[in-house]
Amino acid sequence: MTLDAEITRLHAHGYRASPSGILPGYIVVLDPSHARLGGAPARIVYDRRTIHPSQVSKFLVDRCEVA
Repeated sequence: MTLDAEITRLHAHGYRASPSGILPGYIVVLDPSHARLGGAPARIVYDRRTIHPSQVSKFLVDRCEVA
């Protein structure tokens, strides 16, 4: 699939994704996770991941977003 199609696919699953400005042909995905510091309540932080469009399916499967 094309870069734009894979970005659209990530958006459909609720991820923030855009073309990488550093690595042409790659996608930057903001991957949400929970963080807790000391006794503070958990909050969502975003890990920045750079993936190739061919890795989108694996990315989604690893996060149980696709059956």
